[in-house]
Amino acid sequence: MSETSDRRTGESDLDRMLELLRQQLPPAPKAMDLRPLDEAARRALERAGNRCSDYSGVRVTPRTDLSLIRNCLLKPPVSIDLEAGKLEVDGQVFDAGIRDCTLDSCRVSGRVHLSEVGLLKGMTIMGPSSVVRCGRVCADPDGDFGMGAALELGLETDGRHLPLVPTLTPDLALHLTSERGQAMRRRLDAHLEAMRLSLSPLGAVIGPGCLLRDTPVITGCFLSGSATVDAAAGVRDSFLMGADDRRTRVADGALVRRSALQWGASVDSMAVVERSLVGECSTVERHGKLTGSLLGPDSCLGEGEITASLTGPFTAMHHQSLLIAARWPLGQGNVGYGANVGSNHTSRAPDQGLECGQGVFFGLGCSVKFPCSLERAPFSIIATGVTTLPQRLEMPFSLICSQSRNYSDISPALNEIRPGWVLAGNLYALWRSMTKYASRRRSVHTGCVSPVLSPRNAEMVEKARSVLEEAGGEGPWTDLPGIGKNILTDRARRQGMEAYGLFLRWYALQAFAAALRRLGDPGRALAEISGSLRDMLERHAGCDTPAQAAAGYLEVMEELVRRVRDSRSKDSVRGSRISPEYQWAHRGTDPVLQSAGRSLEEARSLMGSHFPQLAE
Repeated sequence: MSETSDRRTGESDLDRMLELLRQQLPPAPKAMDLRPLDEAARRALERAGNRCSDYSGVRVTPRTDLSLIRNCLLKPPVSIDLEAGKLEVDGQVFDAGIRDCTLDSCRVSGRVHLSEVGLLKGMTIMGPSSVVRCGRVCADPDGDFGMGAALELGLETDGRHLPLVPTLTPDLALHLTSERGQAMRRRLDAHLEAMRLSLSPLGAVIGPGCLLRDTPVITGCFLSGSATVDAAAGVRDSFLMGADDRRTRVADGALVRRSALQWGASVDSMAVVERSLVGECSTVERHGKLTGSLLGPDSCLGEGEITASLTGPFTAMHHQSLLIAARWPLGQGNVGYGANVGSNHTSRAPDQGLECGQGVFFGLGCSVKFPCSLERAPFSIIATGVTTLPQRLEMPFSLICSQSRNYSDISPALNEIRPGWVLAGNLYALWRSMTKYASRRRSVHTGCVSPVLSPRNAEMVEKARSVLEEAGGEGPWTDLPGIGKNILTDRARRQGMEAYGLFLRWYALQAFAAALRRLGDPGRALAEISGSLRDMLERHAGCDTPAQAAAGYLEVMEELVRRVRDSRSKDSVRGSRISPEYQWAHRGTDPVLQSAGRSLEEARSLMGSHFPQLAE
């Protein structure tokens, strides 16, 4: 698989990932003035309803108020450095203390509230934190907090396996599961083994800011801090990391096993996560199932199933659907209700996969047969109900739909392709995606959203346009390079060429506008554009002077906004024709149309300030 982003992954990315992981580990425990209990302290504990078979194994610090420990069973060794006072965790206020708990081989430090816990065993608990009405909260002597779990990132067979690293990013995961990344993979394995050895003496950890409540089983887990487990079915052998502004949650019947949750991740409403990584600020909800996979940052999996897949930022599955054996590192796409993106089993072995490009949309009830490569078809749409044949598609912004007419000499199994259709007839959807990703991004450490107007996308569009230009005959075609197992009509070819030309003008002129905003001088802005980008500016936009570039940019922006409005008006016209209340139900402002309008006004203001004639 070729490089999927406009920069290459390097050793510095691995170093950064490992440093982030080290930062999640608690500092070395401070030396505490732990003392054995004297006779008066033992009697005080017993008067408070506590029991212990051997008080010589219990140690406390001078600041520990023994009256705050009530009705507990202590099984040495137990070390308690309990700070009195109130603590606030996840918006809940508690009084520090330990009551109605069994503590077996535990270390407690700071302002902590523990109440009604059946068994706390092998735990390191650091305040402020709270554990309330839980069953078993225990260490696993043989556990590794899920870091030995195997992610299956693109194949269910062994070819793409990678050990789970809690701070892994989609780009780095892609590299480490490719042929060119194996030297770095060996270095990673050595680091992970050393880190497992450093973690083993800690037992299980409940870090500062954690709240565990009403959950029967929490075993073998490392909660680095700011994590909430509330009424979950269970959390086992997992690594949860949170931040003050991005709390991690497992709640409401969810089950997490041998997995990692990054900052701000959430698993709730009876979702199941197993041998997987839930990325920063991502959600698995409403019975969603994530198995052997990496769910990229700012993504959502609800009701559907993702198995043996690597997905990037803003991957969305909001309904019952399937995604299996996919490598989708740039994400930004959607899997619609009933979509079956998962024919990875040939009946011989489950060894087939999907390479998916940025922003691909799988429509309702579609079925995608493997092997399939959509890596060079970013922001394409597989239409509702379509079944695709195994293929390699290299036409960006395309629509794959059923045949619009019957061909006597062409197999009915082939679909039609409309290259560039998203640009030509559905620009509202693309503009909505651009505004949505900009406004909804919450990830800090791992989120890297590739823009629509990227050098990689421009290169793919230019190559696809060349293929369409060079097509001989009048069509329809079934064998042009890059159109996959589909039919291309001459009308669709011509519309695709026009749409691709618009994109290339947009890309080149946007670079001029960005340089002008930064430099404030049209001549310097144009001079800064060089190489292939300057060649694209001259060939596709016909601009040799700053004035031409400014006029061209305004012309492109006006055309884009017109297409955004026209593609949205199709819904209004059709909806009003079908439903008499359509207009009433859709009254009010449209934020996407507003965004497009603002972009046009900003373009007019920018170019008009340097070329007053353009403002007239």
